[in-house]
Amino acid sequence: MLVVLGHTISGTVKEYSDSLLFQAIWTLQMPLFIVISGYVTRYSRPIVDCSGLWKFVKKRTLAYLLPWGAWTIVVRGLIFGQSNMLNIKNLLWHMDNGYWFLVTIWTISMIYGISDLLSNKWFKERKMNVFAHLFFCGIGLIGLAVIGYIMGLDFLAIKLTLYYLPIYLLGYMYGQIQNWVIARANGKCFINIMIVASFALWLAAINRFDFFAGGDNVMMIIGRFITSSLGCIAVIGLFINIMGGGKIKVLNWTGVHSLEVYLTHYLFLNLVPALHQPVLASMEGIFAIAINYLLTLALTVMVIKMAQSNSILNYLLYAKRESTKS
Repeated sequence: MLVVLGHTISGTVKEYSDSLLFQAIWTLQMPLFIVISGYVTRYSRPIVDCSGLWKFVKKRTLAYLLPWGAWTIVVRGLIFGQSNMLNIKNLLWHMDNGYWFLVTIWTISMIYGISDLLSNKWFKERKMNVFAHLFFCGIGLIGLAVIGYIMGLDFLAIKLTLYYLPIYLLGYMYGQIQNWVIARANGKCFINIMIVASFALWLAAINRFDFFAGGDNVMMIIGRFITSSLGCIAVIGLFINIMGGGKIKVLNWTGVHSLEVYLTHYLFLNLVPALHQPVLASMEGIFAIAINYLLTLALTVMVIKMAQSNSILNYLLYAKRESTKS
């Protein structure tokens, strides 16, 4: 939902990039998704042999690359006539023109799967297993950087994958040590202190620096990484404390169908253009964002529901096998 809001703001109003709202969204929208993806690996079945790895690779490849091909080539290329989406060679070096996220999360999954197999085969003790997993992922990170050096960092969105893999591993690492931290005498107190400190530092950073327009120099990348990590800790921690283990139906549905929302919302962005693009810090700007955001969400949910009612369409567009008319 943050991704949809961020894209709505950037296409609806002007003078938005240095606003606190947009900086908050932009430093969180993808890192939150990535860090949660890393965290939920704690519920995954361990990969202990080559057969398990092969099943993992097939499942993840189907889940991410089938929708990438369907939405990039068929939907945007053939149906909507975006010729650049039919130029495969161009796409390989310009993944950020389309659904780069799917290629990035697929690459991260491949590195994770191989690392999980190696760490489970050679290290049975839990602590050593986690360290080994991080080590092998580090080797994968280096290997990816070498490929990027040879082919160019834009090849297969390697630049973005190199940035997001450490964030994924932060989620993985906390998922592995969470029970141990909570079980400590002062574990919950420590977590609350981390949440408060992270929240304060995150707000200070996004208020002082324009990370969206700051470029890709080394210091800005490091600052953006630290800021996004702090923001993820703060928002996830505060949200869990507020919810107290409960669920909000709308957010729960969005979480289950996050891939579908991510892919589909591009079709309905900014359907109500303004004659004169307003600035964000105005009533006209807020109203335009609200109208476009709600319209995008409503039509996105409608299309997802329609696709879910047809098993073939649901499979081709979202790589989901279940069919539902709910």
